[in-house]
Amino acid sequence: MRAPSVNGFCNLLAVLALGTALAGFLTSSCSTPTATLQITAPPSVTAGIPFTITVTAVAGGSLDRIFNNDIHFTSSDKTAVLPADYTFNAGDAGSHLFVGGITLMSIGDQRITATVPVAHSITGTVNVIVSTAATTP
Repeated sequence: MRAPSVNGFCNLLAVLALGTALAGFLTSSCSTPTATLQITAPPSVTAGIPFTITVTAVAGGSLDRIFNNDIHFTSSDKTAVLPADYTFNAGDAGSHLFVGGITLMSIGDQRITATVPVAHSITGTVNVIVSTAATTP
């Protein structure tokens, strides 16, 4: 049986032996809890143009392939278009691509943050420089 934890999964095994004596034991083996989310994004983008990011769950310095939590996006750009909350699933294997999922509108240095709502300490941030579109004469 798998029991979800806030930061990953724990595998639980319970055995109960019946006979002249009643005996039981419980063992648990947990994955390393996800410590952070890493966001990969282009270093610079054009205001108003959608771009793609990747969010990756990292545990113990490695990809957390069994990460299954919700993530929520915020940005320092209050007019940004951000993805809806997303629930990682087994098919993601710890990393998800948000194709054309972000559009920043405000010029300058902007920050995009992904957070696990049930564990606010699990978060990731990336900085992106937003420029104006090139004008043609």
